Amino acid sequence: MKENKERSKENKESNDRKNTATAAVVSAGAGVRAYVCELDIASFVNLFNGEMVENSANIPYISTLSTGYARMLHSLQRSYGQDSVEKMVHKAAVSDFLNNRGRKPFLASAEWLLREENFIKVLNGNYDNAAETWRPRDYEAERRTRQEERARMAREADRQESERRMRQREEWAQGAVTYEEYQRMLAAGEICFDER
Repeated sequence: MKENKERSKENKESNDRKNTATAAVVSAGAGVRAYVCELDIASFVNLFNGEMVENSANIPYISTLSTGYARMLHSLQRSYGQDSVEKMVHKAAVSDFLNNRGRKPFLASAEWLLREENFIKVLNGNYDNAAETWRPRDYEAERRTRQEERARMAREADRQESERRMRQREEWAQGAVTYEEYQRMLAAGEICFDER
């Protein structure tokens, strides 16, 4: 009986130390209380904000995490480990797509990254940069190229039309076409002369 009292006293002291050192009570509406480890949240916030600053990321910094997202963070840490969480944060910080620097506009947030399905996608490399040489699309350069191509095609069509007219004039001058044939071609619109 004495041993049981000593064990229960030791267990109680151990639990009290753990609770005071690493956990805080956070209210989550309607009087429900959830125990959230402040040290893990603070270290995650510091890690997250540090990675975003270091990599010049556009993902917004975290000032505080709501209770629900803190639970999600703890669930991810328990399921995948702290190293995986750190790896995901780094991958998100360097991803062009998640930082709204890709071809499609999208900007991730800490809350989006903490959802398990998104966490797994980022961790698996779904949003990694395709290549270091990839550059965003230059729409202005593409427009200029299309304009130059259209202008080149128009010049070529004008040159061919000019050559066709020149051949018709030469045939007429050589007498290869009779006056009646010329009148018929003129009426049909097969030939015309520019008054330049």
